[in-house]
Amino acid sequence: MSHILKLLLITAIFLLVHCSSRSGPEPIPAMIASDLELPLLLGELVHSRWKMMAFHANKHDELADAYDEISIAFDDRRVSGFAGCNTFSASVLVNNHRRITAGPIATTRKHCPAKMAVERRLLQVLSEAYSYQLKANLLLLYSDQDALLATFRQQPSES
Repeated sequence: MSHILKLLLITAIFLLVHCSSRSGPEPIPAMIASDLELPLLLGELVHSRWKMMAFHANKHDELADAYDEISIAFDDRRVSGFAGCNTFSASVLVNNHRRITAGPIATTRKHCPAKMAVERRLLQVLSEAYSYQLKANLLLLYSDQDALLATFRQQPSES
């Protein structure tokens, strides 16, 4: 009987320790399992910086004046940048079919009334981006319907 109690006690302690101390990388957004997910550190976007050129939602873009301030950067498993008022960061994965998936986006909490529309649009584009294409020094983000969402111009890497 005492052996059973000792075994139960050891098992309970083992489970408590291993269930409560979950270490390791943060959760990564789910992708299509058959598409061979690659951490961004293995992709062609790693250590790249980009400036906003255009959103492609409509022909008359009232947000164009704010584009110069918007930037995104890819490092390891993250995308981060400046959205016009706040900085943002999210986990990100790419795969061998140029599929891109951003995780939940965290932002700072400043309120800039004149810039919130462009910021909301950028965060929406990053959340909706399904695939990307690199053309010369341009990054093109596409929706799951192959609609062009946004275009970014590559910036020199910081040394």
